[in-house]
Amino acid sequence: MFHSLKIYGYIFITVSIFYFCFPSHLNSVSEDFDSVFGPATEVKEIHIEPPQEEHILNCNFDQGACEWVQDKSDDMDWTVAYHENGSEYYMALSGLLGGREDVAKLKLLLSDRAQYGSFCLTFDYRVVGHDMGSLRVLLDNNAYPVWEQSQSKNQGWQTELLTVAWKEEAPQSIIFEAQRGKGIGGEIGLDNVVLTSGPCQEDVGPIF
Repeated sequence: MFHSLKIYGYIFITVSIFYFCFPSHLNSVSEDFDSVFGPATEVKEIHIEPPQEEHILNCNFDQGACEWVQDKSDDMDWTVAYHENGSEYYMALSGLLGGREDVAKLKLLLSDRAQYGSFCLTFDYRVVGHDMGSLRVLLDNNAYPVWEQSQSKNQGWQTELLTVAWKEEAPQSIIFEAQRGKGIGGEIGLDNVVLTSGPCQEDVGPIF
């Protein structure tokens, strides 16, 4: 219902709003409508998480060498050592053992894991002492190391992320090779080795 009122040449229109009360039998119709079409849909924000990497191997050496084995073709073996806190272990090559150019190898057989096409190899390491030697990562089907380091920054532990990928023939094993230098004393240490499917998220790309 509308009313108009003219004041000083202006027309003001007022609108009357009517409120309706439905009888009870109409309320049941409304309920039937909801039962057919459902109640009003509430819109919710959905967060889709990125796919998780699959952990193929995770070894901190506290319960042994996991699936890593000593290579019988090397000159000496890696040994178990204690961290400074005395409650955790890591694998080490001591500068007090062996001679110059002697090599110790830890090998992981990949077998059917090679089906993934690429890996992210994460590990902690340190190379301390003057001319202690070198730590390398090798693949059995590659003539050259895919990674090598002969000194740790500030003589401390560091974490490395290494993408291992291939286009044709898949490697059958991954090897950590520690080689003695001419120095006496010092140590090459290895710990917290993790192997996951796919390339490393923080790495720039495949090694080869």
